[in-house]
Amino acid sequence: MKLLCPNCGEAVDESLPAPLPGESRLDFVRYVPVLVMLLLSLISSGILTPHFAVQRNLTNIFATYIPNGFAALGMAIVIFSGKVDFSIPSVMALSGWLFVHYSNSGMFWLPAMILPIAVAMVVGVFHGLVSGVLRVPSWCLTLGTAFLLRGFVSFVTSGMLVKLERNDDVSSMFRFSSNTGSAVVFVVVLIALAVAAHLLLRRSVKSENTVFRRHFRVTASFAVCSACAGIAGILMTIRMGAAMSVAFSGYEVDYLAAAALGGMCLRGGRGSVIGPLFGCLVLTMSNNVLALTGISAYVAMFVKAAILIGALIINVCIERFVIDRGMPHSPPSGTISRV
Repeated sequence: MKLLCPNCGEAVDESLPAPLPGESRLDFVRYVPVLVMLLLSLISSGILTPHFAVQRNLTNIFATYIPNGFAALGMAIVIFSGKVDFSIPSVMALSGWLFVHYSNSGMFWLPAMILPIAVAMVVGVFHGLVSGVLRVPSWCLTLGTAFLLRGFVSFVTSGMLVKLERNDDVSSMFRFSSNTGSAVVFVVVLIALAVAAHLLLRRSVKSENTVFRRHFRVTASFAVCSACAGIAGILMTIRMGAAMSVAFSGYEVDYLAAAALGGMCLRGGRGSVIGPLFGCLVLTMSNNVLALTGISAYVAMFVKAAILIGALIINVCIERFVIDRGMPHSPPSGTISRV
């Protein structure tokens, strides 16, 4: 974004919107819509589906939410940095296949999980360097990487399902539908990671005064995003018991909708990466209710598209409200005007 300082007349390059005066006291407004939708989802789910509150179904919801929560958090971190990552589902598919490949070859479970996550982080660093340093549009770059990774997984698997042959105690530990204790642990880890990312991103934006720091923030954001996608892909693959080249297709829409529902500014720099976790929970519950009611996949696609459009509209309304309430009535002396 090109900014022009009226005092010196020099153009200043800024990738994120400038903080608004009094914005911190209005942050709670960003959470209101998603919390209201979460409450309405709970009420409507109990009315529409009598089996919603059954322990087995609630466990299934959290088993689905945990990996999606990691991926949604990764998308939120990138969006806060003013970028977007459409390669998350493909990174998930790649990580899942790598985990199955290493596990079936007899590798110990810990390196079998760490290596795919490390490969995912390499993809994220590539995105950060090309998008941050070379200024390639992130949506175009990550979309191309998504097709590349998806094609690679399809090639090595010949488009076939690769079954996870490992079925020991370690694998069952990550099947959250049958292991409530590990599900609680991963929820705590997810929340702690979101809080840490929120504090670090806020601090990095305030102290960002050099081009190097800006490029480092973007690269680190993409790396963490891909690592979260790698974790999500492995957890989902363990739950499914197999890796597929077409797995997780279209999931980037859900993660983008979760960020919008969570009150994040889609231009970056404002909002919180914690909000999208609530948005992801709303979407997970909505998908669960659609499945319980027996609605066809075509109608479900229509509902998901409506949720995405509604989330974007709500997001724009929240951003305008925050700007109107946070901006002073008269710009102070020495402010930077946008051109």
